[in-house]
Amino acid sequence: MAVKQVGLFYQLFFIFRVSQSILNKNTLFLIQASDDIKLLHDEAAQLLAASKSDEEIISYIIAKGYERHYAENVLDNIKEDVQDRRNFWKTLFYGISFLIAGILVTVASRQFAISTGALFYLFYWGLIITGISIIIRAFIIFRK
Repeated sequence: MAVKQVGLFYQLFFIFRVSQSILNKNTLFLIQASDDIKLLHDEAAQLLAASKSDEEIISYIIAKGYERHYAENVLDNIKEDVQDRRNFWKTLFYGISFLIAGILVTVASRQFAISTGALFYLFYWGLIITGISIIIRAFIIFRK
């Protein structure tokens, strides 16, 4: 009985080591493939930034050995990334604008209250909270 258990232990250990070796090789392959894809996207983004036409970029990717539909997907992804960056900055600008407007109107209300001797002033917390939430939303939605 003890011999069978020891034999089973060695078989399981061997299977574990072989599968671990296969996983390491696959992981290296995936890392290399990921680097190649990142490099391809970077090159296509540079071509797009250099005002190359869509067809020129697709032809460049096809010349690298990729299929046409993959080249079109790469180009679409790059265009979406550019649009997402623009939307991020636009949303961030709106959020900062609301925040600054809320702070300025609150400060103006306080100064008016002080100058007239009023006992209270209006705190425009709605504008301030809206600005903060839009800024947070920009970072959550467009993080990359």
